[in-house]
Amino acid sequence: MNAVSGLAMDGEGRTEGVETLLGNPKKAVLAMAIPMAIATTAQMSNNLIDAMWVAGLGEAALAAVGFTFPLFFIMVGIGNGIGVGAASFVSRRIGAGDKEAAEETATQAVFLTLIFSSAFTVLMLLVQKPMLILIGVGDSLDLCLEYTTPMFLFSAPIMTSVVYSQILRAEGAAKLSMKTQILSAVIHIILDPFFIYDFNGFGLGLGVLGASLAMVISMLASFAVLLYFYYSRNRVTYLAVRLRGRRLNLSVAKDILSVGIPASASYMVISLASVIMNLILVDAGGLEGVAVFSTTWRVINMFMVPLFAFSGGMVPVCAAAYGARDRDKLTAAYWYAVKSCAVLMSIITVASLVFAEQIVTIFTYSDTSSHLRPEMASALRWFSVFLPFAAWGFMAEGLFMSLGMGVKSMVTTAVRNVLQIPVSYVMVQHFHTLESIWIGVTASEIVGAVFPGLWSVFVLATVVKGLVPLRRGGAAE
Repeated sequence: MNAVSGLAMDGEGRTEGVETLLGNPKKAVLAMAIPMAIATTAQMSNNLIDAMWVAGLGEAALAAVGFTFPLFFIMVGIGNGIGVGAASFVSRRIGAGDKEAAEETATQAVFLTLIFSSAFTVLMLLVQKPMLILIGVGDSLDLCLEYTTPMFLFSAPIMTSVVYSQILRAEGAAKLSMKTQILSAVIHIILDPFFIYDFNGFGLGLGVLGASLAMVISMLASFAVLLYFYYSRNRVTYLAVRLRGRRLNLSVAKDILSVGIPASASYMVISLASVIMNLILVDAGGLEGVAVFSTTWRVINMFMVPLFAFSGGMVPVCAAAYGARDRDKLTAAYWYAVKSCAVLMSIITVASLVFAEQIVTIFTYSDTSSHLRPEMASALRWFSVFLPFAAWGFMAEGLFMSLGMGVKSMVTTAVRNVLQIPVSYVMVQHFHTLESIWIGVTASEIVGAVFPGLWSVFVLATVVKGLVPLRRGGAAE
C-alpha cells in the first residue's frame, strides 16, 4: 500500500485540482489559498456575526460562548487532526502517482472519524456538566449547557464533515471545499437572529440555545453537500471514498494517526490553554475579562485568515512535491507562502492599529456591552502586533504537516499557546490589569512564531538534501 506505483499518472480521470496541485508551485499555493481564504473569511465572518447577535443578550451570554469555545475546539480538532493526517498522505501519494493508495487513505480517514466521533459524542454528553463546572463557568452554567448540548449531539456528522473537506483540499479541490463552507456560513447567518430573538412573534427567541441550533443546522447542510460530491452518480471528485464492504486497515490508520494524533493534540493544547487563560481572566477581570478576550480573539482570528489560507494551501502542494521528490517545488512553495503572508499580515496590522475602536463597536453596540469597548480596543491593538511574526510560525507548522512530521507541528503549537499562560499570569500578578495580559499574550505569540520559523529552515534544508528524485518507473535515481 505504501509502494509508489509511478510518478507519471494517466491524464485520464485527472481533475483540474490535481493538475494544479502538480503544476507550478507558486500558482498552486495561490490557487489553493484563495478559495481557502474566501471560505475561512465566510466562516470567521459567521463567527463574528454570531458573537454580535449573542452580545445583544448581555455580558453573561457572551462570556458563556467564550467559556464553551475550548470544548467546541476540541471537537473540531479531533476531526481536523484526522483530516490533516489523511491529507498529508493523500497529497503525497497523488504526487507519487499512486491514486489507489490515496483513495485507501481517504477511506480509512472516514472510518477513523466515525469511530472517534461516536465515542466523543457519548463521552461529552456524559461529562459536559462537570467539565463546565471544572473550567469555572460559575453562574453561566445553564447558558453554557444550552450552547454545548446540540453541538455534542451532532458531533459525528460535524467532525466527519471536517475530514471530507480536508480530503477535498488534499486532492486540490479547494474550490469545492470553499463552496460547502460558504453555504454553511450563509445558512448560519440567516438563521442566527431568528433563532436567538423573538422579533414581535417573528422568530423563535431561544437565546443562546438558538445560536447553537443555528450553527448545528448550518454544519449539517455542509455535510450533506460533501456527501453529494463524493457519492452522487455524477461524482465530481478525483478520489473515490468507498466505505461499503471495506474494513479498517491498521497499517494505513497508523500512517494517518502518526500525523493526526499530534495534530489533534495541538487543538487540545490550544483548548486547555484557553481554559487556563479563562481562569486567569476571571481572576483578573471577572466575566468582563473573558468576554473581552474571547470576542477580541474572534476578530484576531478573522485577521489571521491569510495565515490559515496560505498555510492550508501550502500543505497539499508541499506534500505532493515531497511525494514526487521534487526539491525545487517543495522549497519554492514554502518560501512563497512565507513571504506573501508576511506582507499581507503587516498591512492588516497597520489597519487594525488605526481602526481598532471602530472595529470593536460592532460587539459593544448595546447598553449591556458598551462599557467593554475601551478594553476591547486595547486588546485588539496589542494582539495585532504579533500578526506579521505569526506568518513565519504558521507556515513552519504547515511545512511540518506536509512532511508528515506531526510531532514537530504539535511542539510548535504547544510552545505558542502554553508560553502565554505563565507569561500572562506573571504580568497580571505584577501589574494587576487586563492590559498586562494582552501584552503577555502578544510577547508569547511573537516568540512562539520565531522559534518554529527558525526550526523550519533547518528541517527544510535537511529534507531537501536527503531527497532523491524519482525515475519514471517510480524508483529513486
